[in-house]
Amino acid sequence: MTARVLVVDDSPPFVEATIAALKIRGIDATGCDAPEDVLRWRQDRYSFDLVLLDMRLGETRRGGALNAAKLLPLFATYGPSAKVLVFSQEDVTLEECMACIGLGAIGVLPKGADADALAAVAKSAVGLGDRLQALEQVIRLLWGEIDDRVDVNLAGQALEMLIINLFNSMHGFTVLDSNIRTDAGEIDVLVRNDHSGPVWDILKSHHVVIECKNRKRKLDLQQFNQLAALVRTRGALGGVGIAVTTYEATSEFRKAAARHLADDGCWIFHLNRAHLEQLVGCPAAERDGLLETIFERQLAA
Repeated sequence: MTARVLVVDDSPPFVEATIAALKIRGIDATGCDAPEDVLRWRQDRYSFDLVLLDMRLGETRRGGALNAAKLLPLFATYGPSAKVLVFSQEDVTLEECMACIGLGAIGVLPKGADADALAAVAKSAVGLGDRLQALEQVIRLLWGEIDDRVDVNLAGQALEMLIINLFNSMHGFTVLDSNIRTDAGEIDVLVRNDHSGPVWDILKSHHVVIECKNRKRKLDLQQFNQLAALVRTRGALGGVGIAVTTYEATSEFRKAAARHLADDGCWIFHLNRAHLEQLVGCPAAERDGLLETIFERQLAA
């Protein structure tokens, strides 16, 4: 199987030269010399065995500095099988290197690394499967990225990635896919639920449909109906929907959720900023229990 490599750097000549050197050595290489664009990619764009990522990636169009630590959570979320090597400059700091390693990079190497060595690493990465990610480090970083002061679109994506990583960190949950198009709209995150227990036995659902909204507008009845429609697309047996927001829900949303639509086999819950903060700060081994407690309280409302 041919190794697939992505080169990400803000220098077009460097990207072109690295791609050419790898292709000569039998590697299927492609590149991105506009690193900010990677922030908007999703899982279908991350089908690589190895990513060669520059440590410092220049300025964004909004004026902020972009670095490897900003992009590593995207690879951890949408392309967990891709191994990431970070290129360093001469003045790189120990803190920068440790941050990248903590976020899942398999190493940091000089920008002038030998092409034969890079090709050997790429070939060894084929078929190794998903590696263990530093999920807690990624989760903490993404929690900071949903702050209202950052770009609203990227903040929304950070919230989606936070949810993917939170559910992947909890026992009994498996994130199946994200950004799924249906007749009722787009499902942000689809999760398989293999839990059993008092709450999940009531819900009787092996699928959880999650909608992420990071904006000031409160959840209203229209958004409740949209989420309920998405849940129903999973089949006649119904399921569970979770609206995840950084703001509260309106009374109309809460009243509709309190009815649970049990006759329709559809159950809707809400995770707000306070709930997210609890889940982020909770030890991974206790998160599924905390989530069940949050839902139990909403069922009793």
